[in-house]
This record gives sequence, C-alpha cells and structure tokens, in this order.
Amino acid sequence: MTNKLLKLPSQRQLVDRLLHLIEFNHPFIFLCGKPGSGRGTLCESLLGTLPDAVRVVSLIGSNAMKMADVRQLLLQQVVARPLFNPQDALADSFFRMLDGKPANLLLLIERADELPAELAGELWALSRHNDTLAQPHKLAIVLSGDDAWCRNQKVALKGRAMPALELEVAPLSSPEQRIFLYEKAKELKIPAALLPKPKVEEILNG
Repeated sequence: MTNKLLKLPSQRQLVDRLLHLIEFNHPFIFLCGKPGSGRGTLCESLLGTLPDAVRVVSLIGSNAMKMADVRQLLLQQVVARPLFNPQDALADSFFRMLDGKPANLLLLIERADELPAELAGELWALSRHNDTLAQPHKLAIVLSGDDAWCRNQKVALKGRAMPALELEVAPLSSPEQRIFLYEKAKELKIPAALLPKPKVEEILNG
C-alpha cells in the first residue's frame, strides 16, 4: 500500500523530509494544505515508512470530540492499562505514565483543526517540558489541518529553541491524481474508469 502511495513524487519528498525531522530532532510540525492536497495520503505514507523503533500514537479528529476525549484516546495508546484523569493536562499525565523510561514516540493527529482549541497548546507544553528533561524522550508531534488553522496556531507557540515548523502539502498534480485514483480503485476492486464522480471527489478531497 505505502509503496504505491510513494509513487507520487510530491508525497515521497515530503515523507522523506518528515522522516529526517523525526529521526534527528524533536519536531513539532504543522502539516497544512487545502482540501484535496493529500494530507491524509501523506500521513498514511508516513506511517508505512517509519522505523520500527518509533511508536505511533495517532488520532483522526472530529468536531464531536471534547478535550477529555482527545486526552483519553491519546494516552491510552502510550502505555498499557493507563491510569489518568482525562481532565488533567496532557503533559501532567504523559510524563507520569512514562515514569522516566525513555520512549521514541510520534504523536500524529489528523484533522487537528476539527479538535478543541486548546489541543495545540497542550501538545506544545508537552514538547517544552520534554526539552527540560535530563534525558528527553525522542518525541515528534505532527498535526494536520487546513492552512489558516495551522498558521494561526503556529504563531501562538513560543518558547522552544526549535520553533514549530509548517510543511505545506501541495495539491496533487493531474498525473499524480490519476496514479492515486488508479491505486485507490484497485484497492476497492473497481476499474478506475468506473468510479462514480462523487467517489472520485471523496478520494481526492480526503
């Protein structure tokens, strides 16, 4: 699956850049782009190419989620049988649960712009606290969202030696869209030419 998605040159370049940042830094990344730019595809590609040493904590946001739901869904992926209060800020529960054991984690949150407003600030506090540890965890945070949301959030985050980064996912070119549709149609076991127009729009805007 991932190899097929990485046939798209624009996706491959961005995935390579993300992998480099995750491997050598403690990055906080906003993955921005317009609808149909392929943010979801890029996240899927990234997950399929991560080194085995990196544990993934992931979430796809929706407007229905409250911040307590978000904390619960993230923290229960960090350790088995976690004990925490979902009303506590993420950083408080996160570091207590890890109990000093070094971790190599990627927190990947898709559609972060649909989640409560305090999310980015809580994750930023997590990164800032990690920076102060004698032995910081290898911690990378990637939030995907639309352009305006990413830019508004990024300018509000201060106080780290390594600032928040913004990576823009450019819309797929016409040849890339054709490759992408062909591969998705193959997954669905439908000839690409027979994909109904609403399905094509859904795939390209995903």
